[in-house]
Amino acid sequence: MLSILVPHPIHHNNRELKEIWNDELAQKIRQSVLDGTYEYCSKEFCPSLNTLLNTDIIPSNFIEKSKLPYNYSDIEISNYTIENSAVIEQTPGEINFTFDKSCNLKCPSCRSQQIMASGEEVEKINNTLDYIEQHFSKNIRKIFITGSGDPFASRSFRRFLKNFDKEKFKDLNLIHLSTNGNLFTPEAWDEIKNSREFIKICEISIDAATKDTYENKVRLNGEWDKLMKNLKFIIELDSIQFLRFSFVVQQKNYKEIVPFIEMIYHLSKKRIEKFGEWSTVIYFSKIDDWYVMDNETFNENAVWKKTHKEYYKFIEEIQKIKNFSNKIKIQTNFNDLINKKLLL
Repeated sequence: MLSILVPHPIHHNNRELKEIWNDELAQKIRQSVLDGTYEYCSKEFCPSLNTLLNTDIIPSNFIEKSKLPYNYSDIEISNYTIENSAVIEQTPGEINFTFDKSCNLKCPSCRSQQIMASGEEVEKINNTLDYIEQHFSKNIRKIFITGSGDPFASRSFRRFLKNFDKEKFKDLNLIHLSTNGNLFTPEAWDEIKNSREFIKICEISIDAATKDTYENKVRLNGEWDKLMKNLKFIIELDSIQFLRFSFVVQQKNYKEIVPFIEMIYHLSKKRIEKFGEWSTVIYFSKIDDWYVMDNETFNENAVWKKTHKEYYKFIEEIQKIKNFSNKIKIQTNFNDLINKKLLL
């Protein structure tokens, strides 16, 4: 996860993806992972690093360097010493579709207005999908759709899922959907039947435990009653092996942290009993600055900052997460605060 606080752009519209894949910056980022510095990553916002540094849990995406399948020998490229494993001849095994911002919602934490691709922009997105199919598909094992909008609101991503051709993605074993859930209906699920066998992980971003907060504060354009109806349908889909319900914590909703846990646990209790404790997870994350809010507005929302006037009230709420550890799995990038001892 690249730090939002110190952005490092990788994609440039005038360069092909294959060229970017092994350029100097990409190699440096890989090297920072291999040498353990993670200098391009945010130890505050990345949940894996936050967990590794602040708990006794080692997330599964960290492995010992000695177990990596590479031969290590330092070489010099562009006056920067890297290991040859930072240069990868094979195309990516995982790819994240974040090149369409289309979404049916206009959440203030993400955007200042509703965004829906149209015209030439849709054509450009479709061309990118065609490029990926042509040059990258043979090695892809995992596809993530999408961290930039909603897969069911995107005309292009929905078409991709509907017309999915598994013959072009012979090594694929997983599609991870990230959605707000409002458009995830039985009809939409039926429409994408060509790709459903690969959709084994689904994340639903909600950010609230009440209709008022959802519709009027954090998920503008969202419909709470429709979401609740869709959630009951989604939770009963046996083919989805892992469900994650995410909650971006901010001043507007931090008092609903506990009600949110209770709500998701109540909805998912039978699923957890049937498929095990890791079949359903809740994820709490800090609101981040995506450059859609001015500094004053962001600081008003960033209740996790020690300078916030409600910081200590927030700490009391976030620490209540520990009370649910024996009921439902909870992931977060608040690990440094959950176990924090405060002099109130």
